[in-house]
Amino acid sequence: MSRDRIHRVLSQLAQFKKLLFSHPRGSCGSHTSYVDGWGETCYMIDRQYNSWTIVPDAYRFMKNRYNFGPYETSLHYYSSLLHNGWTEWIKEEWNGDEPEGITDGYKIHAFLTSTLLTYVKRNSNDFFLAHPDLHESNIFVDKEGNIVGIIDWEHSSTLPKQASEHYPIFLFNETEFIKRTKEVFDDPLAELQHWQNFYAKQFEDDPELGEYFLNIKLIMAFEILLRMPGTRTIDNLVNGFKLVESAEALDRIGLPFPWKAPVSPRTKNEEASDAKAVGHDVSIVETYGIEVIPTVKSVSEDEALAEGQVDELRSLNSFAGGENGRRF
Repeated sequence: MSRDRIHRVLSQLAQFKKLLFSHPRGSCGSHTSYVDGWGETCYMIDRQYNSWTIVPDAYRFMKNRYNFGPYETSLHYYSSLLHNGWTEWIKEEWNGDEPEGITDGYKIHAFLTSTLLTYVKRNSNDFFLAHPDLHESNIFVDKEGNIVGIIDWEHSSTLPKQASEHYPIFLFNETEFIKRTKEVFDDPLAELQHWQNFYAKQFEDDPELGEYFLNIKLIMAFEILLRMPGTRTIDNLVNGFKLVESAEALDRIGLPFPWKAPVSPRTKNEEASDAKAVGHDVSIVETYGIEVIPTVKSVSEDEALAEGQVDELRSLNSFAGGENGRRF
């Protein structure tokens, strides 16, 4: 397919997404239909149904420990993802005795918990329909590159505007893209980056979505960790998703006991100092809340003393606490 046809597909996908964003819904969950007593098809938002909310029969007795919605606010949705993932992890790891790795698992859970409120920047009750499996084989186009159909809406849901499912999966999965197109493009990764940039440019009139595209890799990584407890490993956090600098950095999350009581609130200057300490652009942080998942650094006190940075170290340690058509 020529570059012009690719641009046409991406442009039409963006217009379709803008159309979906123009129709907010008041709750978050799966978009389902039913036939009422008069034979009319009705639509409703029900409990979320997808591959990570199906509880196996062997664990039906634990079903009441999960919360699958529908959800009323963004924070309700994301905190439920966090809780459900932790419940699933405990179910798999706990066997009556303290399992190997339970301490590391709880450190990761504490890290996700400590970053959740900064991730959910706008606790909204507006949700938007998303296709969570928008890859090439689900998009049908004609020979001119016009979209004539999108299939596989089985797991469509209304979700917060910042949810990773709003991003076309074929634009994110670099490994799969390279595998599929290595015989088509001389430099598949450069081609994918061109597609990503062109798609993002279609939303440049929306600052909120501009922030979304800027942070899409962090968003994908964080929401994968929330939804898929099997990915919650220290190796993934450090080497896979690169959300923390080292395993030791997880020991610095939270307030050390015994803490000063009552705990005093943080000042704007302290927050700005924390942002500088982890390499954030403070003006962007203050304006948009960008860089929603900080890379937590591990710094020894001896190193800080040698550089005269004791105050910055303490501030950092406190802060530490993605038939007419053919398949595209």
